[in-house]
Amino acid sequence: MTQARITPKAASDLADIAFYIARDNPDRARTFIGDIVAHCHRIAKQSGIGRARPEFGAGIRSVPHGHYVIFYHHIETGTEILHVTDGARDVGRLFPRSG
Repeated sequence: MTQARITPKAASDLADIAFYIARDNPDRARTFIGDIVAHCHRIAKQSGIGRARPEFGAGIRSVPHGHYVIFYHHIETGTEILHVTDGARDVGRLFPRSG
């Protein structure tokens, strides 16, 4: 079964989102993060869905989840979730270019 691998950066993003939502509604914070993680696993099962984002790197794609955006790419062993962020943020800061 294909699963999503959530990177440490994406896990940190999820923790930040949960903390933000929990300020007003702790129960919804838990269920919302669960919804996002479930969406990540659906992404892993549907190869190539979402929008190609070559401006952030080779093979990077994005898929919306409500007001949030999930960034991922495929790796040899499946799908790797790179970041989860509010769509209103400057997402370019998440993918700094070297060189």
